Amino acid sequence: MIIHKGKLVPIKRKDTNINQFRALCEIEGRLCVAESNSLIPFGQFKQLLLEAGATEALYMDMGRGWNHAWYRNKGQVVELHPKKHNYCTNWITFYQEK
Repeated sequence: MIIHKGKLVPIKRKDTNINQFRALCEIEGRLCVAESNSLIPFGQFKQLLLEAGATEALYMDMGRGWNHAWYRNKGQVVELHPKKHNYCTNWITFYQEK
């Protein structure tokens, strides 16, 4: 956890660490995956999540090469990070209620 009940949670990762970060968040009662679109310091990523209204955030980094990510936009696959091997395991699947 990096944010719980709207407050930062102390964790071991240094705020000065620079990377492209991803978190599962709750914003305005809705779940979403937030990802930095460039390399930024971890402290800035956390602050941006707070500014976006995240009340809960779970850090989802799995390390270099394990960050395959995509989403569908009206049926079209939009890839955030290309697949480098078949062992990507950090999957969260959302289904629309019918």
